[in-house]
Amino acid sequence: MSLFEIEEVKPKKRKFPKGLLLAGVISAIASLGLAVGAFINLKGDNTSTVEFGTGVIVFTGCDSDGISAVPLQSFANSTIHNKFTYNEVTLTGISQECAGADLTISIRDDSGAVLPVSVAADGRLITSVRFWFRELTNASGSVSRNGYFADMFTLLGPDTATGLVTVSTVNNLLPTGVALPTDENGDVNWNGDNPMTYWKMNPDDNAVTIVFNPSPVTSGPLSGQDQIGGFADARKGYSVIMESIPHRDS
Repeated sequence: MSLFEIEEVKPKKRKFPKGLLLAGVISAIASLGLAVGAFINLKGDNTSTVEFGTGVIVFTGCDSDGISAVPLQSFANSTIHNKFTYNEVTLTGISQECAGADLTISIRDDSGAVLPVSVAADGRLITSVRFWFRELTNASGSVSRNGYFADMFTLLGPDTATGLVTVSTVNNLLPTGVALPTDENGDVNWNGDNPMTYWKMNPDDNAVTIVFNPSPVTSGPLSGQDQIGGFADARKGYSVIMESIPHRDS
């Protein structure tokens, strides 16, 4: 049974390094107390416990009735590393009240220190992810015929073009109840104009997936580190800090 509705478009391929075992290790990870596919509730302005005792979420911002997070953690095996990696996190139940704001997340250990979630080829560490929850407007062509708003969540900051982190919208817009125009054969004949006539944002359950995709390090003090080394160590991940801030383009 699906945890959330997924828009029926061709999924983007997610590339993980060879040796990353995404199946058959759930019991091994669970024995270490890691949340594999577990819901984490992000409630209000305060700390919320994680269901399987794996840590805490601290959320400051726009959604007073809570956000849920599903982390994907895996075991990676290479000539250099045997490591439990923090690969991605899906946030669901995001209120429309957050639209227009930038959301940031970071992962911390039990002492509060930030864990890098990705790394560039020059060894530069990515320690937080900021993305824009864009408001729906009447911009022509911004919404597909089946109500998919591809730019609902947009990665911001210096890593936008590098691929070290990606963000992807998970769910659909909702129909307003106004039927899309059709031609004489009854086929949809909508050119994408005035999407808000036909589509609206979900008031309570928008969703985004954040994927970490570190590079092998070719220069700098970490030179020689493979891609697996750039993932956060899931055994050290204790809390996720999430914050909403006013939007800025840079």
